[in-house]
Amino acid sequence: MLTWRPARPAEYIRARLAKQAAVLHQSGQADAAWGWDETEASGQFTASRPELVHDVLAGLRAGMAAYSAHQAAHGLDDLTRPRRPHTHQNRPSRP
Repeated sequence: MLTWRPARPAEYIRARLAKQAAVLHQSGQADAAWGWDETEASGQFTASRPELVHDVLAGLRAGMAAYSAHQAAHGLDDLTRPRRPHTHQNRPSRP
């Protein structure tokens, strides 16, 4: 087993923590620049106009219908039957 041990572990840990803190600080600044608010984003879904909510829900409904049709076309919608084994076209059959 290969293991790596830094020559100065405490210094290495401090450098890694400083790098991690800098990345978190930069991502926080980027979020603030874009107007992202975690508290607001984790709250209830609201929109300035009711038709926007309806448009989003209609898009979700269309996406779920397309996904369900895809699953049904591949026989993956019936969970009561065991799934068919996948066959490989290029693999030679065993004697």
